[in-house]
Amino acid sequence: PGASGIADHLDIAPIYLKATSLEADGFALSDLTAAIRPTEKYLLVTEATAGVCGGKVSLFSLFLDPATLNTGFTLFVDDVDSGQVLSHFKGFRGEASGKLHGKVRLFVREGGKALRLSDAFLYSTPGETGKLKLRNAAAVTDSLALAGLDEAARNNVADALTDLDYSVLRLDLTRKRDRTATLSTTVRGNATRGKVSVPVDITVNFNGELEQLINTGLGYSN
Repeated sequence: PGASGIADHLDIAPIYLKATSLEADGFALSDLTAAIRPTEKYLLVTEATAGVCGGKVSLFSLFLDPATLNTGFTLFVDDVDSGQVLSHFKGFRGEASGKLHGKVRLFVREGGKALRLSDAFLYSTPGETGKLKLRNAAAVTDSLALAGLDEAARNNVADALTDLDYSVLRLDLTRKRDRTATLSTTVRGNATRGKVSVPVDITVNFNGELEQLINTGLGYSN
């Protein structure tokens, strides 16, 4: 860092940070770079990028209040590995290949002690095929049971998800006014068994206190 000034006036030069690796709440970051410009009241992160889950995340124009540690920002996500991303969701038991893109809006509140979520989405690369193999589809079939789908249909869904070539994999998070949220998961593709290929088009919505679940799952604290 550098600074210059005269009398009671001080100008702090922009600060450029680099880190080869960093781990935060189970997420391993690599090649982290950030440009920080201090102002009278805030720290302005003009740009930051890092490698995560085999891809890259970026953010721009993040204002941080050092007194409260409260802030909000949008993460732009590019080419992250779908298997690594899904492994962070509670209830996911399996493997996945392919790349995801999208953006995630986050807020840090309560003096840095809690994450607040806003609308977010991740989607697979258009025109590319990925693989999805669930060893245990209970998280999906339990939700379908609550929706009234009969056992035979639920078993068909579970069977299809054990080995699926997908052309569309999309995750949409929608926050509601009462602080609950809906995570909508859409999968389209083909399930192949021997010489038989069956088209698959599934959308499952998970509703409830997802924000609390994510905070707990990340072990997020201070």
